[in-house]
Amino acid sequence: MRYILVNKDLKIDEQTLEAILAHELGHHKRYKEIGISKYLKLVSQLLFKTKIYDTIRTTEEHFADGAAIKAGCRAGLEKLLQFNSQKEGYSSRAKYYFDLEQIQSFQI
Repeated sequence: MRYILVNKDLKIDEQTLEAILAHELGHHKRYKEIGISKYLKLVSQLLFKTKIYDTIRTTEEHFADGAAIKAGCRAGLEKLLQFNSQKEGYSSRAKYYFDLEQIQSFQI
């Protein structure tokens, strides 16, 4: 089970919130598809920051971003990207997620 916490003071609109939820549900769908043993291997690689951490994290986040777009949340994902890019420290995490061009060109 995944919990999604959103600070109500963030001033994000409903479309952006839907994109966050669709992204997180994309993770959930992926983990159900890969099964428990592969999920545990994935978690251990992420927790212990193995040599392939960046590759794994990027793959997982791109899958979730694609799932959000497939769920009809392309515009919300664009707004989320714009919102996050203004936050301090986001540039170090941005490499894992779709950039604006990838969001706009993703084919359903």
